Amino acid sequence: MIFLMIFFSLKSELKNKREALWCELDPYPLYSSTFPSSLEKGKDVTEGGAKYNSTSLSMLGTATVIDSVFSVKRLVYEEKKLTLKELVGVLNNNFAGQEELRQYIINQIPKHGTNSEVMNEFSAGMLSDLARMSGQTNARGGLYLPAFYPHDLYRDLGFKTGSTPDGRLGGTPLSRGVSPSEFVETASPLDLVNSLKPIDFTEYAESFCAEITLPNMPDREKAKAILTAIMRAFLEVGGSSLQFNMVDREMLVEARKNPEQFKNLCVRVCGYSAVFVTLDEKVQDDLIERAVR
Repeated sequence: MIFLMIFFSLKSELKNKREALWCELDPYPLYSSTFPSSLEKGKDVTEGGAKYNSTSLSMLGTATVIDSVFSVKRLVYEEKKLTLKELVGVLNNNFAGQEELRQYIINQIPKHGTNSEVMNEFSAGMLSDLARMSGQTNARGGLYLPAFYPHDLYRDLGFKTGSTPDGRLGGTPLSRGVSPSEFVETASPLDLVNSLKPIDFTEYAESFCAEITLPNMPDREKAKAILTAIMRAFLEVGGSSLQFNMVDREMLVEARKNPEQFKNLCVRVCGYSAVFVTLDEKVQDDLIERAVR
């Protein structure tokens, strides 16, 4: 945590240097004219004219981080299955020759988003700790606020990141939003929803999105009832933001083979929607893999 605090401080200092030049290099005069506070202050929004001048300390890979820290806690300090140095060695070798250990980590150690009581409490505590690392002052006089945006960077950064203690192999995507990691099985969408109840999302007012992939349901009335139940449950636990995909793997595979027949197939990628056949192959692969779950 100390390392992260130092990292956040350094990151905010660098962003402040850029923001200090923002008003000189890329001002928004027309946009600023729509803000009463900017008119009153006589300042462009890029120099602090807005009423609220926050900057996001944007993070991602929620479940990857939480599950990894919990795995270290369980493996090294509680069960003492291996030392921290030995675990680092396993990760540096991408779990080569350690598949039994990897499967133990994946299947026997609790995971975020599965509605495990011990994990729910751990997730809430860790996210609260991370939120308290923000609060630095930005170049416009506002504050840095914590956020877990649904950036699709989780994919590209995952490709560049080595294996992690949660059992994730190197070169694979990080987790998305506040959802479980892709390789973690959940019995029901409500497992994810109920696991969010202990989390105080007001600490992440900027953004914190949960993502759920459901199968395509031809019965529209049944689909409506299921979606309504999930959304109501999400609101009851105080969730922040929720987005859905309702697709079948077979449909996506067929769309890739015959794109001319699926020109109107729209999917939710990560924070944005797009026509499936227009997406990069890596993004299509990711969506197809999600649909297997």
